[in-house]
Amino acid sequence: MDLNEISKMLDDTPMDKVGDVVEFFVDHRDELDKLIGFAQAAPALLATVGDALDDAGEHAKDAALAIAGNAG
Repeated sequence: MDLNEISKMLDDTPMDKVGDVVEFFVDHRDELDKLIGFAQAAPALLATVGDALDDAGEHAKDAALAIAGNAG
């Protein structure tokens, strides 16, 4: 995207609104950085939780077999 395309997108947008958005991003940069970091870490976190749930299921199955036996 070049400057001309950005300019066309903003043709009907009041410049004070653009300034408000830029000001918001500048004022909340730390929070936005944390949010981006969390979003980037989420897939690995979900994979870890999924692996832990899989392990818990396997342990539960083994415990059920130990208690009830194969016929249970």
